[in-house]
Amino acid sequence: MNFGPLNRDGGERRLNVLISRARLAMDVFSNFTSHDIDLARTDARGVVALKNFLAFAQSGILSQPYSTGKEPDSPFEEEVIKSLTQNGIDIEPQVGTAGFFIDIGVKAKNTPGRYILGIECDGATYHSSRSARDRDRLRQEVLQGLGWQLHRIWSTDWYRNPKDELARVLIAIEKAEYIYKNGQEFLVPQLPPKGNDLHIVREEVCNSDDVSHSTSISYKRARPQIRLCGKELHEFSPEELLPYVCEVIKIESPIHIDELTRSITEGAGCKRSGVRIQGAVLSSIIYGQQKNKVVKKGEFCWHPEMSEPVVRDRSELDAASKKFELVAPEEISLAILQQVKRGFSLSVDDAVTNAARLLGFQRVTAQAKYLFELQLDGLIKSEMLVLRNGFVSGA
Repeated sequence: MNFGPLNRDGGERRLNVLISRARLAMDVFSNFTSHDIDLARTDARGVVALKNFLAFAQSGILSQPYSTGKEPDSPFEEEVIKSLTQNGIDIEPQVGTAGFFIDIGVKAKNTPGRYILGIECDGATYHSSRSARDRDRLRQEVLQGLGWQLHRIWSTDWYRNPKDELARVLIAIEKAEYIYKNGQEFLVPQLPPKGNDLHIVREEVCNSDDVSHSTSISYKRARPQIRLCGKELHEFSPEELLPYVCEVIKIESPIHIDELTRSITEGAGCKRSGVRIQGAVLSSIIYGQQKNKVVKKGEFCWHPEMSEPVVRDRSELDAASKKFELVAPEEISLAILQQVKRGFSLSVDDAVTNAARLLGFQRVTAQAKYLFELQLDGLIKSEMLVLRNGFVSGA
């Protein structure tokens, strides 16, 4: 926390001179991030400016959360804070960000300058908003657009069943901590049902379909039975292999050429597909194109009667087949469209994550995220989806 002249009076002016000399561009190299700077340990304006600058250089977002020093604004918030503190959670009440106050900011373990979760309570700030639209939808959109993960606690639910509500917020904190450390989602454990406790029903905007109902179907594998009759698989002519190729495509269209080759290889009882087998399958695919029995789009083979794919759940497939690159771009796009329309409006990350889960993937790698965002960009450019303030919605 010692940054030399930046810690002294007027240190922010030195930083201003440093970062305003570039005429075309600026590359920032640092062995720490803005989250490593704990403003609770200093009052120096130069250090505050450095934290904001590093955050902007990394994220492109200028507004940064800050400790206001204000006390909780309701006994309800005090009760929640007391329970969280007793469970070893490091929090900060009334965190300021983007002109709003977040009731409770949860700090990352070992990184006190980083807030990993914002907890919203229906206290004085909530009820002082002029309308439900201001206090719910717009407020949430702004905060999520700034990178906040939010968790809401309703006072009525807390007072009727504090143990369950505390368990839920602890799970939310655990999830946020995991995402912060690993940059990915994980499955949240389900709490036991509340039994006969009184449940308060609130009206929520929802799609006409049940949002819990999956719009994907289980991925069905083809099981061709190929009799070699004393021949090697690679010795089959394109015409001889075509019926088996068409059988697989009819069931698994659209299917990646590698998966099609693997299915043919396994159907013949072979352990692996070498270069000669791959060549034989590819020759059969090309022959099928000439006979109008196979449609090839890039690395994927389609049934000629299929114009639009169906979204398929791959969660039960083996590891070799459960890869993002083996999913047709059109199927990824359809999964994204379905999830955005189901949720009306989703952040880019949520659109990608929800679509991946619909396809049976629980974890999204950096490469997978690139593939999904590529399709998302295409949907936006084709005006099938609209991007506003980091959120995508139907056109």
